[in-house]
Amino acid sequence: MGFLNGDSRSKALKKGEKGVGFHLTADEHYHLKGKRLTNVSAPVDNHDATTKKFVTDLFKKIKLELFTSKMS
Repeated sequence: MGFLNGDSRSKALKKGEKGVGFHLTADEHYHLKGKRLTNVSAPVDNHDATTKKFVTDLFKKIKLELFTSKMS
């Protein structure tokens, strides 16, 4: 199973170096072997991954909404 490097909309599929990147486990989950997953886009669908920044911003927004609703 190959993975795209760079833009997923690219027409030319390029595989990464053998042994570098994701590893498929016996139960068909991906294992990063201690590596970081970076450059993740903002989530669109319910099962998309999120970034730390997205979650932090979401909590700030919820906290602000709770605070302002208590003030009303």
